[in-house]
Amino acid sequence: MLDLIKRFNLGLCVILFPILLSACGPSPEELTATAAAETAAAATNTPIPPTSTPNPDAEKIIMEFSEMFNNQEIEAALALFTEDANIGGDLSPVKGKDQIEIWLKVNINTLKTSYKFSEVNVEGNEVIWNVIVQDFSGKERCEFNATIQDGLISSLRFRECVDIN
Repeated sequence: MLDLIKRFNLGLCVILFPILLSACGPSPEELTATAAAETAAAATNTPIPPTSTPNPDAEKIIMEFSEMFNNQEIEAALALFTEDANIGGDLSPVKGKDQIEIWLKVNINTLKTSYKFSEVNVEGNEVIWNVIVQDFSGKERCEFNATIQDGLISSLRFRECVDIN
C-alpha cells in the first residue's frame, strides 16, 4: 500500500509541478538553448566542474540550507542560491530563483518534506552528502550533490534515493 501511495505522490508531483511552474515561471519554450542544455545536464546528474576557487565553507552553506529548509524559512533558503541556480533529480528540473522558490514552497508547505543530514563530504566546490528525507509518504535515504560558487548554491542534484520505511 505504501508503494502505491509513493507512486501516487510522484505522479501528483510530476503533474502539478509543471503547472505551478507555468503559472509562476518561464515556460520551457522561453528557455534559451543554453539554459535548456544546462537543465538537461542537471536532470541527468551530469557532473558540473567547479567554476571558482574551493570554498572552505561549502559544508556550512549546505548545513545552513538544510536548517532553513527544516525551519520552513523559504526566503532565507532561497537566498543561498545563485540567480541562475538549478535543481535536478527524479522530478522535472528547475532553474532560476523563481522556479526554485516554487520548488521550496511545494516541498515545504505541500509535501511537508524535512531533511536529516549524515555523511557530508566536501571535494573542492562540490558537496556530497546523505540525508534522510521524510515527507507525508514516508522516509528515503538519498544522496545529494551540490556545487557551491562564490558562497552560494549554483546546482543541487538528487543522485540516488532508497526507500527505508
